[in-house]
Amino acid sequence: MKDVSEIGPLVNHRYLVKNYGPSMVDVLTVKISWPFQVENQKPQGKWLLYLTGHPVVKNGAGSCRLPAGHAPNPLNLDSTQSEESNSRQPKSGPENLLLPYSELLDVHNGEKSQSPTEPPEYSTEERGRVRREVEQIVSPLRVHSEDPNDPGQLVVRLDCDRGTAKCITVTCQIYNLKANNSFTIEIKSRLWNATLVEDYSNIDRVEILSKAAVIVDPVYTQEVSNDYKSIVTVALPDHQLEPLQTPSWWIYVVAVACGILLLVVIILILTKIGFFKRKRPDDELDYMMSANFEKARLNGDM
Repeated sequence: MKDVSEIGPLVNHRYLVKNYGPSMVDVLTVKISWPFQVENQKPQGKWLLYLTGHPVVKNGAGSCRLPAGHAPNPLNLDSTQSEESNSRQPKSGPENLLLPYSELLDVHNGEKSQSPTEPPEYSTEERGRVRREVEQIVSPLRVHSEDPNDPGQLVVRLDCDRGTAKCITVTCQIYNLKANNSFTIEIKSRLWNATLVEDYSNIDRVEILSKAAVIVDPVYTQEVSNDYKSIVTVALPDHQLEPLQTPSWWIYVVAVACGILLLVVIILILTKIGFFKRKRPDDELDYMMSANFEKARLNGDM
């Protein structure tokens, strides 16, 4: 894999934060739990939401940072698309959103792990255990609807709080947010298709949860009930198209019968309008020759 476009579809998240006042907030912190890998009980999990750009703050004074040792596009893949050209430097301008809405966070206030140079030696039993750990995947849940006849769907939920995903914390700080003003935090990534195809191809859907929380200084009296939001990215399997089937024999029989019937109808219509009874040039010539012969005979009698 050389280009980020080969990873999978774009997954862009926008978090809208608004200060409903009545006063300005000097410093506001937003922490976003970002599921970048699937939990597999190993130091290195399988990629999930692969960051392709640095998180950015739009329409506000502030910036975002990633934890130490983490950076966008850690595999240094090439990018041929301008929307992902900010893998190293924050820029503004996402135009393509996967989710049809932006999550709203409200503010109410009052007054590389290093691998060893040589692989460790394992016994036969230990090798079997390591192999099972490598192949470990998240178990699906069967989710039922209100319909008692519904057999349910197999759903995998990748959530850091459930221990099924590995997350990094994106920390954004915004300064001097005035009352009734808002700003947007945007995170650009790509869904790692290979992980879903390898481990969850037989699952009805995969739900990937990212979460955000707003933190303000305790000196502000704040309504905290709406300061926590989650975004669920739903991945559905792309089933292969079934091969085209040969039409049944009766379809050919019906088609031939319809063609013959149409031909009979056309012939009947042409017969009714006298199409087949019109005078032909040969008939007219015979009539003229007969008339001339009769005239010559009469002249001879005279």
